[in-house]
Amino acid sequence: MSSTNAVFIGGGTLAQRCAQAWRDAGHDVVCIVTTAAQLPDIESDYLFSIGHLEVLPDAVIARARKLAINFHDGPLPRYAGLNATSWALMEGETEHGVTWHEMTSRVDAGHIVKQKLFPIADGETALSLNARCWETGLASFIEIARDIARGELRLTPQDGERTFFARDRRPDAMGTIDFARSAHEIAALVRALDFGKYANPLGRAKFMVDGWPDSERFHQVVGSVVAQCRLSGRTNQSKLAAFGEMVALLWAEGKPEAAIRLEKLWNELARVHSFHLHCAYPISYFRDERHAELIEKVCAEHSHVIPDESYTSLPGEDERLRTVALLQQKAQALANEVAERKKAQYELQLREAELTDFLENAMVGLHWVAENGTILWANKTELLMLGYEREEYVGHHIAEFHADQEVIGEILRRLACHEELRGSESTLRCKDGSLRHVQIHSNVFSQNGKFIHTRCFTIDVTERKKLEKTLMLSEKLASVGRLAASIAHEINNPLEAITNLPFLAKRDLADPAKAARHLRLATHELERVSHISRQTLGFCRDNSSPVDIDVCKMLDELLFMYGRKLDVRKIHVEKRYDETARVTGLESEIRQVFSNLIANAIDAMPSGGRLILKAAPSREWNNVGLPGARVTIGDTGAGIPSENRKNLFDAFYSTKKDVGTGLGLWLVHGMISKHKGMIHVRSKAVPGASGTAFSVFLPCNSNTHTITSSES
Repeated sequence: MSSTNAVFIGGGTLAQRCAQAWRDAGHDVVCIVTTAAQLPDIESDYLFSIGHLEVLPDAVIARARKLAINFHDGPLPRYAGLNATSWALMEGETEHGVTWHEMTSRVDAGHIVKQKLFPIADGETALSLNARCWETGLASFIEIARDIARGELRLTPQDGERTFFARDRRPDAMGTIDFARSAHEIAALVRALDFGKYANPLGRAKFMVDGWPDSERFHQVVGSVVAQCRLSGRTNQSKLAAFGEMVALLWAEGKPEAAIRLEKLWNELARVHSFHLHCAYPISYFRDERHAELIEKVCAEHSHVIPDESYTSLPGEDERLRTVALLQQKAQALANEVAERKKAQYELQLREAELTDFLENAMVGLHWVAENGTILWANKTELLMLGYEREEYVGHHIAEFHADQEVIGEILRRLACHEELRGSESTLRCKDGSLRHVQIHSNVFSQNGKFIHTRCFTIDVTERKKLEKTLMLSEKLASVGRLAASIAHEINNPLEAITNLPFLAKRDLADPAKAARHLRLATHELERVSHISRQTLGFCRDNSSPVDIDVCKMLDELLFMYGRKLDVRKIHVEKRYDETARVTGLESEIRQVFSNLIANAIDAMPSGGRLILKAAPSREWNNVGLPGARVTIGDTGAGIPSENRKNLFDAFYSTKKDVGTGLGLWLVHGMISKHKGMIHVRSKAVPGASGTAFSVFLPCNSNTHTITSSES
């Protein structure tokens, strides 16, 4: 079996059901459009026109690589053109059918793809015959889809006399009933023009013009019938009764004024001819309060009104009065209930207006997105935030306004799975081309498990991002300042030695061995200063792209930088390295992460202790497929109380009182997150067994996320 694709053109349910049947048969649907004007400029294997009453241009038909097929609601070639079901009924046909045929430049003239015939039932109307064509059309299309899948589709030329019914063709006398014709012919005309509640393309068997009773036609058609009936009476005293069913039909169609106009025409006719007219309206037609005035007009056009109530047939006056009293009580109760419902409806409308105003003027951006990604609604705040007019935003795909397509793709994927999003970060593109950083909170509104739309809250965090960037830079400068103080201590001693040793060498020129020893010591101290300077430059250098980093080497360089402080505090360093541990990232930021953690560990041990550094290859704790390195920096300090641990990575939170800025661990957490890494902390504050350990995982390959220094 082979799979092909197709385009469907048509606005009715038959086109939709056929498209589903096409997909069920293993084929692909390129698109479904209501009109040819909506069709994108694309090609497809097949093109199906179903219930589309406009002639397709040759250029559109040519887009079908294999075949363009049209559905016709009649047997070809006998009933080509429009309204085939009505014409078949008017002709008194006993058999009808549907035809799927090849589309050509000539309407309904192409080869037949599939034709199905069926008998016309007694009492069939245009409405019921159209419904049977719909059912037969779907059943025959399923066969077509199966034949195409099997490669068994066969076309046959049309055979027989062709009759074409043009769009503007109408029944004789515009459907006016000719009572000189047989009852069978009149019944066929009425049934052929009965489309039920649907639009009538041909017109009624009528004395109506544009939906309004025409006085001249009414008197011509109905007046002549009444006159003939009067003449055919045995005596002048014969009684003639007419039943005005048309008034109720007009009312059922939602045309009460036309029904009342028809009542007036009957009354005018009664002034010319003597007859009794009986009209009946189902009481259900007057179910709303707004019908009260209309029913008064109807009653005013009649000499007698008989209500549709059973009490009129009761034999006794007492029984009738008792029944009337009960009906009055029911009417009063109903009136009270209507008043209560009106009050409740009014209050509901007020609440709805308040809620609408609240949503439209909320201080946070709000929008709804359909399952296919189309924006259905957005409030004023969101439109102002991005600078778009409503028509420039609503109705467009949400991805058009996201700078990172991967991010919005993941957001839509998660929402399609009915996941709830909290704080998902993204970047939106404004109308002026600028970018706004946002946090999105969203979930899905569904009914009976069906995706209706998302409920998205868009929070502008652009200014917060700028502030975070400033804070990060501030903390970097603070870290460099603290490091500079340590470096000053480290350089001071060798500089003092360098200052004295040349003097001693000059003094001992008479003893070359002593002078040479002094100069060797001076050279050694100069090399020490040079090494410290190189390490300082490595710390401050800001690489613009990720590099491969030897974790153990970086940790040793940092220990050298903090060497004097470690010695002064009598802190013993324990190193447990696997020399193969490597990560990928921005070198200056990774160095600052480890520097901050080592500095915190040293500060936690003012009276000495042990500093433990572990480094080894590892895999991400939440994803075994991502390799990297795990670095643990531990101390035997006083530990962190449990009530403080949950705030460790918050900005401006510090346990160092006046010494710390509260940005160090917040900065560490941000840099690790940017590198797609993770950080965990364990701590004990038990005397004799206290200490803290920070474990950091960093990946050794960040291909999944391009890291740049500008993200800091």
